[in-house]
Amino acid sequence: MILPSGGGITYDALAAGANLLRAHAPVDEARHLEALVNRGGFTPEQLSKELGLPLGTVKSRLKLVDLPQELRAAVDDKRISPSVAAAAANLTPTQQQAAIKTLQQKNSLNRDDITSIRLADKQKVLEAVQAIFSPPPPPTPQHVFKMAVRQALNEGLTPDELYNAVDAITQEQANG
Repeated sequence: MILPSGGGITYDALAAGANLLRAHAPVDEARHLEALVNRGGFTPEQLSKELGLPLGTVKSRLKLVDLPQELRAAVDDKRISPSVAAAAANLTPTQQQAAIKTLQQKNSLNRDDITSIRLADKQKVLEAVQAIFSPPPPPTPQHVFKMAVRQALNEGLTPDELYNAVDAITQEQANG
C-alpha cells in the first residue's frame, strides 16, 4: 500500500491497513477502512485504487460503520447482505428502526424490504401533501345557515326579521 504524502499517517492507520487484510467480515472491513480514512488521511478513491477494490465496495463498506448495532450484527450473522446493509444506511433513522423491526420479524432483511420501507414512507408523505392540497369537505347545512344568519346580521337585519324570514320559509315548505 502506498501511503499518502503530507503526514498524518500514524501507527493506527498502518495497523488498520494490516488488519484490513485479515478482516473476514464486512463490518470489520468497514471499521478498518474507516480507520484508514480517519487516521490515515486516505480518501475512498485512494483506498479503492490502492486495495484494488471497486470504489462502490469501499463506499458501501464505509456506510456500514454508521448503521445501528442491530443491523451491523445482522450483517455479521449473514442475515443481511453487505449491499442491503449499505442500502439501509441510506435510510432515515425512523426508516432504519422499521428495518430493524422487519429484521426481528423475519430474521432477515433484503432489498425488497428496504424498498418497501422507503415506499411506505413516501406514501405517508404523499398522503400528507394531498391532505394539504385537497379541497375542504362541503359545508354542512347548519354551517351554511349560520353563515347566512351572520351575513344577514352584518347587513343590518334584526333578529326578529330573521326569525320572521325563517318562519315564512318553513310555512312555504309545509304548504308546498
